Amino acid sequence: MQRNECNGCPLASKAVYGYGNERAPVMLIGEAPGEREVASGIPFVGKAGKELDGLLKRAGIDRESLYITNVVKCRPPGNRKPKKDEIARCLPLLKEEIRMVKPGIIALLGSTAIESFLGKMSLDKYHGTFVDHFFISYHPSMAFYGKREIMAKDFEKLAMAERALRAEKRLLLLDYDGTLVPITKNPEDAVLREKGKEILKRLKDEVIIVTGRSMRSIKSVLDLDLPVVANHGFEFYRVKEPEERFDQYRETVKRLYEHFNGMKTKGVVVEDKTFGIALHYRNADEGEFFDEFRRMLEGLDLDNMHIEYGKKIVEFRPDEGWNKGKVVQFLLSENSCLCIYIGDDNSDEPAFEAVGDRGITIAVGRRETKARYLFKDHEEVLSFLSILAGGEYDIL
Repeated sequence: MQRNECNGCPLASKAVYGYGNERAPVMLIGEAPGEREVASGIPFVGKAGKELDGLLKRAGIDRESLYITNVVKCRPPGNRKPKKDEIARCLPLLKEEIRMVKPGIIALLGSTAIESFLGKMSLDKYHGTFVDHFFISYHPSMAFYGKREIMAKDFEKLAMAERALRAEKRLLLLDYDGTLVPITKNPEDAVLREKGKEILKRLKDEVIIVTGRSMRSIKSVLDLDLPVVANHGFEFYRVKEPEERFDQYRETVKRLYEHFNGMKTKGVVVEDKTFGIALHYRNADEGEFFDEFRRMLEGLDLDNMHIEYGKKIVEFRPDEGWNKGKVVQFLLSENSCLCIYIGDDNSDEPAFEAVGDRGITIAVGRRETKARYLFKDHEEVLSFLSILAGGEYDIL
């Protein structure tokens, strides 16, 4: 869109429209043009624009690959914040730009851009996160007020999303509980909502679910025809029946199940996973649970099993040296593509390590992790997957 005289609202003056790649995968939206932008007819060329250039360079994003614009197209007097009626008058022009470019990601930079689409949100809380088709961060001018390094991390995450969006072929390996759905008090209540189902349906040729649940358990809550690697890899979508060598664990599992099913701690759920057992203590007092667990463990013959500790869960698994990391290694050996692994639990750490620099690793709700990127919760995961899946914008 070219710079034109505008008479749409009280701000009407020389309008500065968007600039850049009109087929850009990423659109950046700021607040309003400044004096230098009005003089040049190009957004973000003043002091804030120089900061933006620095952030893009550090993140490895080519400015020429983007489409950059503002919420309002004319400069407010004294660089004041645009008023609500001015934003409302200009919003149709911005939506016209969005329809023209059809970006995969819209990055909202600053409170004016965010409030125009999402209402009031705490930037300190939500910066660097995905919400629907949007990515949220501070306005580049906030670099002058101590936010430069924070924004640099935000833009690194934006660059990751652009890389994922541009990939010709992707393999999306997704944990389930805590990643696609929130952790629930009862595992059987963790049913994927319709929004999540629709997103995964659009990505069905790229997705494999990698979960610690048994195959029976995951199928009971995930009503979708997707390939599943269950039981940390002991149950595999390409194999109708587990290998015969796993039969040796059945008797041990039966014995351990009967032993721990007698726990007195209220709220503990003992799950028979066919080739292991899981003790879910999310509804129990943690201290009470572990006191009793340690007592029950004394003198217990684990035979051919070992113990793994996860998020509100203790598991007894076969001594096979098999975990989600080995699953990833096997799947990557069969696929030449960009691998994106998203998980939230200790059991996902070997998978993050296995992916390494060959793909993108995302930890959900964790801080101490081998994953390179962090997501707040399952809602951010679904927003990110929705971006990869494409589709129409509700805002238009």
